[in-house]
Amino acid sequence: TKARRMPSCSISKQMTCALLLDLFDDPEELAPLLPDLLPRFEGPLPSIAQLCHNQSGLRDYWAVSVLQGAVPEGRCSAAQGLALLATARDGHFAPGAHYSYSNGNFRLLAELIMRATGRDFDTLLSERILRPAGMPTACLGADTSARIDGVTGYEGNDEVGFLPAETAITWFGDAGVMASLDDMLAWEVFIDATRDDPGGLYNRMSAPATFRDGTRAPYAWGLRQDQVAGHAVTGHGGALRGFRCNR
Repeated sequence: TKARRMPSCSISKQMTCALLLDLFDDPEELAPLLPDLLPRFEGPLPSIAQLCHNQSGLRDYWAVSVLQGAVPEGRCSAAQGLALLATARDGHFAPGAHYSYSNGNFRLLAELIMRATGRDFDTLLSERILRPAGMPTACLGADTSARIDGVTGYEGNDEVGFLPAETAITWFGDAGVMASLDDMLAWEVFIDATRDDPGGLYNRMSAPATFRDGTRAPYAWGLRQDQVAGHAVTGHGGALRGFRCNR
């Protein structure tokens, strides 16, 4: 039976950061490209690492889209998402001061990677992350209205019933990776194979991050960092209308 793929949603963020770290020894090489994406921003821009750590202070662009009249079923193109990000004049706080989850951070990272390399994000992600990790069918499905493998998410409850969830967002960098269970198991095998290599890609992604004042941050490189029963763990959730997942 062919394995069916479903949206991994925000679990994609760690793969965006993996691609960034795989391509660039120093991600701050991309910093000179950021002002063009945030042309109206007043004050210091976030560093590339602060985008990866959700320390930019930028407001979440999906939340802002609702304030501007977007509806869940409405189409939002990649260009519209980028244009929405470009309207930002300031943030919730100075970059590096606090943690605030913002999808736009990772949409910006994807755009920066494309501009720095001159290549499509989906091609780079497949060539350098998904295939090397042994994820045979994983792909980028940026347009959420395309039901890859016929997989449909449902929403509702026992009282009103369950209906197909409609969405037409185009997103990548912050989400978009479509993966089967076999693909995600391959991702875990890939991680485990380099667990003892301090210079391995996943250990670089799992490195601790701090805020500007030196205190430990709870999030880095597209991964939450927590303690469970005295053990350091990394993980991430993901959600889209009709879908919930957690790694």
